[in-house]
Formats: sequence, structure tokens, C-alpha cells
Amino acid sequence: MNNFKIKLSHLKTFLFVLLFGMVHIPSYAMVPQEQKMKFGVKVDSSLALPNFSKQHIRSGNEASLTLFFEWKFANWFGLRSGIGYAGLSVIDISVKNGSLKDTAYGATNHRGLQLNKVGIPLVARFYPGENEKFCLYIGPLLGWIVGGKEVVLPDVSTQPSIFDLEIIKKIVKDNQGSDLPKSDKKFALSYDFGFDYETNFGLTIGMEGLGFSLGYNFSSLL
Repeated sequence: MNNFKIKLSHLKTFLFVLLFGMVHIPSYAMVPQEQKMKFGVKVDSSLALPNFSKQHIRSGNEASLTLFFEWKFANWFGLRSGIGYAGLSVIDISVKNGSLKDTAYGATNHRGLQLNKVGIPLVARFYPGENEKFCLYIGPLLGWIVGGKEVVLPDVSTQPSIFDLEIIKKIVKDNQGSDLPKSDKKFALSYDFGFDYETNFGLTIGMEGLGFSLGYNFSSLL
């Protein structure tokens, strides 16, 4: 719960800075009306950074598909949103007091998870170059875990690695596991950050967190 409160405060700060910057964009930086809107599709795959709490440490990877639209408020600045669907492979390790040294061996909460998530990104995009092809971006992703599978690792005698996803591969291959508990179907706040470059024909390539992204700007066809 404390972790969620910290993230929520970060979200409020991000939105305040974003709104402040939008209000104070100088008139000379505004772009022509016909260039303001972008829309397209993006796919990405990345390694998720470990998430630490007092009871759990989670790590894994994520692959997602997002339909996006972007409003360019200025030559150097845009705001992107849309809707996306993601599949996550996660190792969930039970710990005590947020320390790997106090791993709760024998507990029933060492789990392998296959999660399905829908999300709405709110990403600020900055274009430092005159040609507006290269972009740096950062922003929150408002997500909801809507389903998935879990496999419990019973009576483990050795600590599972937070980067060992073999148990997840077994879930997918053998169709093992039980339905995800309702307690895991909840709001999930995360952050998107990275950079990308858009070619003259609309193809976008870049780095998304600790992975890669590939997209296409359909408005380049208009």
C-alpha cells in the first residue's frame, strides 16, 4: 500500500509539471493545425525492473501492443495516449521486510505468473531536433490486470531467482496453472520511458525501458 501511495504521488507531480508546461508553451513554438495529430500502432518487448515491497519481489518481462494517438502542442512537445494490451511473465518471490535475506522459504506464495493487462498510457514526448524525428519520452501507464494464470512453487528449499523465467515457460508450454486469484486482478501503475526515431515513411524504431519498440505512424500516409 505504501508503494502505491509513493507511485501515486509521483503521478500527481508528473501531471502538474505536464500541465504547467503546456500552459506556458510560447506561441512561436506552436505547430500548424494539419501537423498536430498522429495516430498509429506500437509493439514492444522489455524486461521489467524488479518491484520491491515488504512481502513480495516481482520481476519478469512484458510484451505489448498499443493503438495510440498523439497531439502535438508544439514543434518540440507532444502528448501521447491510447489503449494497449500486454502479456507479462512474472516471478513472484515471498519475502519478509522487503529483504531477500529473509525469504519466506516454504511459503505458498513463491509463484510463477502469466498476467494479462490492459493499459492507458499518458506519455510526454519531447523532440529536441529540428526535423522532429528523434524523440525522448516518459510518462505513467494506467493499467489493470484482467486475468492470467499462476503456478505455486511449494516448499522451495532454495531461493528462486528474480530473473529465472523457466517456470513461466512451463506454464505456457504445458498449459499448467490455475486461474489468477481475484486479489491479483487490480490496478497496476507503471511508467513508460525511452526514445525512438521515426523514418520518413512513418516507421518508428526505438528503446522502451530495458527492451525495444517498433511502431508505425499511419498519419504519415495522409
